[in-house]
Amino acid sequence: MGAVCSRGGGGADAPVSIDAVDDKTFADVALPSTREAQLDARVNGCAKLLVEELQVDLSVALRFARARQGDFTKAKPFLQADLVWRAMKTPVTQGDCPTALASGNLRMLGCTTTGLPVVFIQVGLWDPSKYGVSEYERYLIYFFDNVLLRGGGEQFVLIFDLHGWKLSHVAHMRKTARLISTVQDHYPDRLGERPPM
Repeated sequence: MGAVCSRGGGGADAPVSIDAVDDKTFADVALPSTREAQLDARVNGCAKLLVEELQVDLSVALRFARARQGDFTKAKPFLQADLVWRAMKTPVTQGDCPTALASGNLRMLGCTTTGLPVVFIQVGLWDPSKYGVSEYERYLIYFFDNVLLRGGGEQFVLIFDLHGWKLSHVAHMRKTARLISTVQDHYPDRLGERPPM
């Protein structure tokens, strides 16, 4: 008879024979620290390959590797697309987004207790009818890059104040979609954890 592991009381937590545990089941019951160590090893290996193949900084490679759980076949095209995008879109100056910048709906409020810069998005000050999607995208790039530069870190926290949201904002969902896609596709692993309330 094989060894028996107990995960607690009866039912779903009844003892399980080691002989009956396949690899997938073992991965499901593995200790969180073991899963985290395995993920860290995959991410680090993937980041090393990204640095070698795409000639990027390790911090960049790590962010894109973490965003794809260390899967090199997914992380490489993800990072390549970002590099092409950045070559076309950056650097951005204040002169590239004057109308959006003047709205003041994005602000840096300081830092969390853990030192992450806080970006405050005040929807009540947002008037998306005054500029197009491309200017809004340049505004986001300008703001996020400057927050990261001034904050001196790898991550920031976004806080949305929805007070002042108007029905007319619905007509500008392409700009909201651009905000989401910009953060997801070009600032992976940049959002820090929610600060304590």
